[in-house]
Amino acid sequence: SNLGNIYQHLGDYNQAKKYHHLSLEIARDTQNRRGELISLQLLADIERNLGNFSEALNYYEVSLNIAEFIQDKRGEFDSLCGLGNIFHVLGDYSQSLDFHQKSLTLSKSLQDPQREQQILSYLGHDYFELQSYSEAFSCYEKSWKLAKEFSLLQGECLALMNLGNCFWQFENLEEAISFYQESLSLA
Repeated sequence: SNLGNIYQHLGDYNQAKKYHHLSLEIARDTQNRRGELISLQLLADIERNLGNFSEALNYYEVSLNIAEFIQDKRGEFDSLCGLGNIFHVLGDYSQSLDFHQKSLTLSKSLQDPQREQQILSYLGHDYFELQSYSEAFSCYEKSWKLAKEFSLLQGECLALMNLGNCFWQFENLEEAISFYQESLSLA
């Protein structure tokens, strides 16, 4: 799996897939459900990056079943989040919203502010695409507050940009510019 991660980082997805499939095979042979879960998620990530969304969905769905079976909440979060992100890319924002809302519930139970901040941002994107701008704004604002509270600089910059996008949508260009400038000053 580590070799697969290295090749994936280098952009050699064919080699990465080869090693992740090998890791998956070993995990299945040794009945290592956690290893199987991780390998499936890594394969899903690669397929998503390659634009093979049906393959990625399949890997995420199988990994979600395993995560639920072995009661791995972090694995469940990652699989739900991955499913939501793929449905978002496919333009099925209602389905994306559903998976992201389930992820948010899990992130709170995990008491993981970084994951919660991230998923609030994804939920904001879903609501924004569904033209539910006040809900999007609320998610982005919560994301920004978490990022600020826990010194998550990248999350704070992105949340400020997203808030600026909402103000732009509200046709309040001065506020939009203010949020964009604040985001830029942190970058």
